[in-house]
Amino acid sequence: MHSLRKDSTGNTPNAKTNITKMIEGRNLKPYIMNGKEFEPCQSKEDVIQRYDNWASAYDDDMVVERLEAPQAAAEYIKAYVPQEERVRARVLDLAAGTGRMGKELYKRGFRNFDALDPSKEMMKILEKTGLYTNKVVEFLGKEETSLPSNTYDVVVIVGGLLDGHAPVDSLIEMVRVARPGALICIAMREIYLEGLREFTHHYQPLEDKLEQERKWVKLERKRFPNYYRGEFGVLFPYKVL
Repeated sequence: MHSLRKDSTGNTPNAKTNITKMIEGRNLKPYIMNGKEFEPCQSKEDVIQRYDNWASAYDDDMVVERLEAPQAAAEYIKAYVPQEERVRARVLDLAAGTGRMGKELYKRGFRNFDALDPSKEMMKILEKTGLYTNKVVEFLGKEETSLPSNTYDVVVIVGGLLDGHAPVDSLIEMVRVARPGALICIAMREIYLEGLREFTHHYQPLEDKLEQERKWVKLERKRFPNYYRGEFGVLFPYKVL
């Protein structure tokens, strides 16, 4: 069996080829702004600056490009958390951006939100939603954040766990801040699973390791349509033990 040829970043060329096919005939701005997602060596400062610059136009761009991943994640979370518990359930929105996730969960009965995002400009827009209690401007990485341990009933991250953004090792931090029985819900584009180094070389082994150590249990791997401009997405939900 022949192994897939890798490029200089460790990713297969097919992943980038598919990205090129996706953007043909479309509004290119969101793709240009996200173009460094496949460059794992970019600095934290570069990532933060890019999102600071994008913040004022981000929501409008995502409406045009039909970003529906937050709705899919919110529906899964709604089904997991009983209706009578939603008002008091503590939700942590990681890589929260402008607060789209909080808005979707609010529609579904949730009321108790905290946010973490490294972009001050994104956080300024999130703050205007009036939905979030604690707003932490920090990068989600390998080190512990200032968030308290054993606190949240739901931890959700949509689109933030990928090369050049939150590293795979941040799964450990997600488990740390979650209470036993909590739901961790991770959403990403399906195309990111194809040939991307962080997923194939790091995510799956760490996912299995955390299950073997009885930190969490994988609930399923759920494919869903219309993550972003008609593309498929994947939900990775876990129950914390």
